[in-house]
Amino acid sequence: MDKKRLTKILVNATSQEIASISLNIKNNYQPIVIKEPSKTLAMIQIQEPVKQSTFYLGEVIVCEAIVEIDGVKGAAILQGDDLDKVLDMAVIDAAINKKVFTATEELWELESIQKKKQLLENALHLETIVKKAVAKKGEPIYIKPKETGKQKEHNYANMAVLYYKFEDTGKWYLNFMVKLVLGVKNDGTHVQYSVNKMELME
Repeated sequence: MDKKRLTKILVNATSQEIASISLNIKNNYQPIVIKEPSKTLAMIQIQEPVKQSTFYLGEVIVCEAIVEIDGVKGAAILQGDDLDKVLDMAVIDAAINKKVFTATEELWELESIQKKKQLLENALHLETIVKKAVAKKGEPIYIKPKETGKQKEHNYANMAVLYYKFEDTGKWYLNFMVKLVLGVKNDGTHVQYSVNKMELME
C-alpha cells in the first residue's frame, strides 16, 4: 500500500473513523507502544506562489507516536494535538508493515467519500471566485475563441476574461491575482459558462 496515499486518507479521516479501524487491530494483536503520543513543534516550509521561492513560515504543533506489533514498528505524525488519533494511525501503520492489515476496503471507501467531499468544496469555491471576478479596466470582457485547442473543441460562442484578487490581511504571501478565461456557450435557451483556464498573475 502506498504510504503517501495511506497518510492522506488517515489524516483526512475523523478520529472516530480511525479508532474504529484501529480497534480490531488492537484486539487481535495487542500492539506495544514504543513512544507514547506526545506533542512537539515542527517548522512549516511554504512556497511563495508568484516567484516560487521557499521560506519558513514558523512553527506548528504536531503530535507523534510509535508502536510495535510482533517486532514490526509503525509510526505516525499529525498536525494538531489529537493524541488518540495519532496513536491509532501508528497502530494501522504497524499492521500494514506487518502485513496483517485487513481493512483495506474500508480505507478505499473513506478515500472515495473524502474525494467527493473535496470535489464539492472545490466546486463551491470556484463558483464563488467566478461570481466575484471582474473585468480589468481598459480591457474588453469578451474575446473571440481560438480556432485551435480546447476552445475550438468545446465550440464556445465567446470567451470571457475576468480577474479575481485573493486578499488576506494577515498573510501577505496569500495575496495574489488570478486571470480566468471562461468559455461561453449559448444553445438558444441556456447560457453556460465553464472555466477554460486559470492563470496566476504577478
